[in-house]
Amino acid sequence: MFSVAKFFRNQVKTGLKKNETDRTPFHIIPSTAQKILDVGCGGGLLGEYLRQRQECELYGIEKDPEKAALAQKFFNRVIMNDAETMEFPFHEHYFDCIAFFDVLEHLVNPWDFLTRIAKYLKDDGVIVASIPNIRYFETFASLLNGNWNYQNSGLFDKGHLRFFTRKTIIELFENSGYSIVEIKPSVKKAEIRRFLSFLLLGFLADFFSLHYLVIAEKRLK
Repeated sequence: MFSVAKFFRNQVKTGLKKNETDRTPFHIIPSTAQKILDVGCGGGLLGEYLRQRQECELYGIEKDPEKAALAQKFFNRVIMNDAETMEFPFHEHYFDCIAFFDVLEHLVNPWDFLTRIAKYLKDDGVIVASIPNIRYFETFASLLNGNWNYQNSGLFDKGHLRFFTRKTIIELFENSGYSIVEIKPSVKKAEIRRFLSFLLLGFLADFFSLHYLVIAEKRLK
């Protein structure tokens, strides 16, 4: 039986150029950033990437002890704690960039957290984030089949407490005191999304973006 979901997954796997699939969302970190905080740094993938790309002072926060231990070798300091409830040991206006790669959807109150962390960002600094798009077409395919099956990772990760669309991602940041500099679909979906956007004349194109990459700046008073 023909499966729309399977068809589009195959298009994503086979239809992208090699240089598109090899890239990571980490490229949205400014190359000029000298002091960077990675919230939810996991095992240190961002740190490993940045150590090969630029000179920087790199800090991470990770509540999983095993992952925090792995990340230590790539960061100047890894704090093992729950970012949402901890007291931050940093000076105000310290960071050029604060990163949230697949983290905000795991927080109880991402609106409050983004508001609270703003004081540690320089006035000309940026927040960067990767956030899953619940409007992705596979969500509707699952619902049409009567399913909402949580998984260990991905769009239906068991740890997701919040769900966002492109529109509500923008609202999340704007309601937390930021202005969106750029929001775009994740790199791995860019080629197929452009193709679908062309076919659909722009309508429903957001249904084919699994994640959105966000760059935001503080809205200064």
